[in-house]
Amino acid sequence: MLGSFGMWLCLTVVFFLSIERLGTFFTTTTGPEYTVQLFREAPSDELRFDAAFTNRRSYINGLEEEVKEWLRENIDRFKVEQPEWWKIEMVPDEFLPEEAIEAEGGVRRRRSSVHSVREMLVY
Repeated sequence: MLGSFGMWLCLTVVFFLSIERLGTFFTTTTGPEYTVQLFREAPSDELRFDAAFTNRRSYINGLEEEVKEWLRENIDRFKVEQPEWWKIEMVPDEFLPEEAIEAEGGVRRRRSSVHSVREMLVY
């Protein structure tokens, strides 16, 4: 019994020492802060898109202008290349340039998710 307890104690100490060294589990970074960090430090457009548009909208508060600028600079390329991850219906209208909204059907363009009961009933 003492041997098992000793082994458990040693493994527990090793576990906590290794996770602290790796920087996992314990952090003061919030979800929204992490999302902003992911967008700004993303090495690829796919990861930027994922950070900006697959999380809660409130997670990118304060980052809207950067996201809009990134889209303005790259939307034409995304339309031509059609990468697998590019799903324009996931992008809220306020982030798209006017010409992209018009090309997608105007302000009534259909989106992949319903944001309100009213939208669900209208479509």
